[in-house]
Amino acid sequence: MPDLKVNVVSTSFEGCELLEHFVRCSNYHEWRFIEYDFGRHAGRKMLLPLGQVPLRGQERWDPMNLGHREDGLWKDIKSNLCDKYGITSFHTLLHLSNPMFERVAAGINMKREDRQYLTDKRARMRQEWGMKRQPGLNFNHLKGLATEIVEQMFQHWDFKAQLQGALQSDFRAPSTIEHLFPQKKSGSDWYIKKHVKACDMPKFEEILQAVLLPVRDHG
Repeated sequence: MPDLKVNVVSTSFEGCELLEHFVRCSNYHEWRFIEYDFGRHAGRKMLLPLGQVPLRGQERWDPMNLGHREDGLWKDIKSNLCDKYGITSFHTLLHLSNPMFERVAAGINMKREDRQYLTDKRARMRQEWGMKRQPGLNFNHLKGLATEIVEQMFQHWDFKAQLQGALQSDFRAPSTIEHLFPQKKSGSDWYIKKHVKACDMPKFEEILQAVLLPVRDHG
């Protein structure tokens, strides 16, 4: 369980710090399930813009945030794991009991070096979890945290306005969350960035201001 005392470094989640920390601890693979579940229950794609806060991993190449070695291992075994045991996440392998892990590894004919790698990884992670374990993290406490996170989701992403818009077939982002979406750059911004060197940008901006100010004064 991650430490929930976090220094908030963005203003994207102002007033919803617990939700921000939850997002920072999530990877792209996990976030897809969250988006799917919200859409399934709401009957529409819910907008969950993250503002300045990044998810872990890389959306296309490493959605589980595994790194090169573990991502390659996972790609080799995930099909058999899903077909035989319904396991759809690498991290499930870290939480299996030792006898169950050995059974699963044998059941998919896992390579000896991969089995040894995971055995060592599981031992290291269990030691780390044991050192970080905090008292009082029982079901009721975790349920309370989950409830608070969901409440902050409803507030932060203005689900009420999104659902009201859906009833009127309006699926645009409510004005209350527009600031959380990346700002699209105009064609002129792209052209300037392509043709003006970074070292020349201050001089370019100075000249641009000198040209635009008279126009604005007489506009």
